[in-house]
Amino acid sequence: MTKTRCLALLLLLTVFARNAAAQNFDTETDTSKVRAVPTVQPAPSFPGGDLRTGQEGWVRINFIVNDEGRAIDPIIVDSVGGAPFETAALNTLNEWRFEPAASGQEIGNNQIDMRFEIYRGRELATSNFMRRYRRIVTHLFNEETKEARYQTDQAVELGGWNLYESVMLNLMVGRVEGQEGDLAEKLEFYRRALRVASNAALKGKDRRDVFSRIFEAEHSLGQYGSALQTAAALGAERDSKSDLEALQTRIDEIRSHIAGGSPVVARCQLATACDCESGTAMSVYQPARQQFSFANLEGEVRNFEVRCDTSRTGAPVEVGKTYSLPADSENCSVYVFGDDGASFDLIEAGNEPLPDDDAVSAVVHNRAGLR
Repeated sequence: MTKTRCLALLLLLTVFARNAAAQNFDTETDTSKVRAVPTVQPAPSFPGGDLRTGQEGWVRINFIVNDEGRAIDPIIVDSVGGAPFETAALNTLNEWRFEPAASGQEIGNNQIDMRFEIYRGRELATSNFMRRYRRIVTHLFNEETKEARYQTDQAVELGGWNLYESVMLNLMVGRVEGQEGDLAEKLEFYRRALRVASNAALKGKDRRDVFSRIFEAEHSLGQYGSALQTAAALGAERDSKSDLEALQTRIDEIRSHIAGGSPVVARCQLATACDCESGTAMSVYQPARQQFSFANLEGEVRNFEVRCDTSRTGAPVEVGKTYSLPADSENCSVYVFGDDGASFDLIEAGNEPLPDDDAVSAVVHNRAGLR
C-alpha cells in the first residue's frame, strides 16, 4: 500500500470516527403536561480526549424555555463521564430552540438526557471490565464487603467505561453501599444506573426490579414524593401489574401519611453532579405537600428554586420561614444551592407540631457518585 493510500485511509477513518461520535447521540425530553418541543436541535461535539479513551458520557439537564424559545437557567442534575461531557451538553443546549408557549409564559421544569455514545447500541462490556465485575460479584456473594469496596473504588478511579459498563458498575456500587448499611447512598447509585441505562441495557424484569428497589429505598427513607413518582414510572413499564401489586401496601401507607398531619423532615446534602471544582453544588427534592421550610443548616446553604410545569419561584434560604409551591402547580421539584457538602433539613409541613430537632423522617443524598 502506498503512502498516499495510507494517508487517505487514515483521514477516512478519522472522519468516520468523528461522524460516528456525532451521530451516536440520543436525547430524551420530558415534562409532564407542558412539553417543550424542539425546533432546532444540533448534535453536540464528542469531547475529543474522551473519545480516544473509550469513555462515554451521559448528562441530565433541567432547564426553562423562555418566551423566545431559548433554553435558559440550566441545572446539571446528574452526569456520568465527567466535566467535559457536561460542558458539551450545556454548549449544545444553548444552541437549541423550542416552540414558545402560546400563552407567552415560560415552560418550566423541562428535563433532557444527552447520551454520548461512541458506538450506538453497544450494550456490551469489555473483557477487562468483566474480570473486575466478576471479582466484585464474588466478594458480594461471600459478604466480603471490604474487598468488594476496594474493587469498586478501583474501577471508579480507573474510569474510561462505556455507558453499559457504567450501568453495571453503578448497580455494583449500590450493592456495596447496601451491604455497608448506607441505604441513602445505595438509592443514589441505583437511581443513576436506571437513569443511564437504555431500554436495551436494562429491560424486562431486571428493569422492573430496579424500579422496585428504588421505591422500597425511597419508602424506607421517607422520600414520599419521589416514591410515588417511582411507582407511577414502574406502572408505565410493560407487565408491571404484579410488581405494583407487591408494593401496593406501602403505596397506600405513603398516601395515608401525606394526607395525615405528621410533618416530613428530610435530611438533604448538597453536591456537584460531576464531582469536580466546576459546577454548582445542589440538592433536588420532590415535595408531596404544598408548604415547606428549612432547618438545621450546616455549611453554606444559600438559595432555592422551585420548578413546576408552568411556573417557578425562588428565594434565599431562611431558617424557620414557610414557603409555598406556586398556586395550581404540578410536577414540582425543589432545587437548593450552596457549598459542596453542606446539609440541611427540608420540612414538609403538616397539621401536627414539628418533631424535636433530632427527629428526621426522610433522608436525601444528592452525592456525586460514579464518574
